Amino acid sequence: VRAHLTAKVLHLGVDHLGDRLGLYRALAGGEAVTAAQLARSTGLHERWLLEWLRGNAAADLLASDDGEHFALSAAAEPVLVDEESSVMFAAGAFSLARSVWDTGIDRIVANLTDHDLVATDRLSR
Repeated sequence: VRAHLTAKVLHLGVDHLGDRLGLYRALAGGEAVTAAQLARSTGLHERWLLEWLRGNAAADLLASDDGEHFALSAAAEPVLVDEESSVMFAAGAFSLARSVWDTGIDRIVANLTDHDLVATDRLSR
C-alpha cells in the first residue's frame, strides 16, 4: 500500500504537466493518438510525449492496447479536461504538486517546448 501511495504522489508531476501543457485537453474526444500525432498538434517534443503518454497509461489515466496508441476515456474527461462545467474537474489540483517539484518542473516544461532533451546536470542547478 505504501509503495502504491508513493507512486501516486510521484505521478502528480506528470499530471501537472498534462494539465499545464494542455495535453489532456488535446486528447479529449476519445480518439486514440500516437506520440507523433500529439507532438504535431501540441508542438511539443515527441520523445517526451511518448514517455508522458506511457506514464499516464501505466497510471490508468489513458487507455493503450499497444503502448503506441493512447486515448483519454469519456469518464476521464470531466475530471481532467472539463474545467468550466464539470463538478468533478480535478486537474487544477495537480498544480499543488508544483511546490514539490519547484523550478524543476519549469525546466522540464521549457525543455518540452524547446524540443531539447532534459540534461540531468541542468536540473540540479
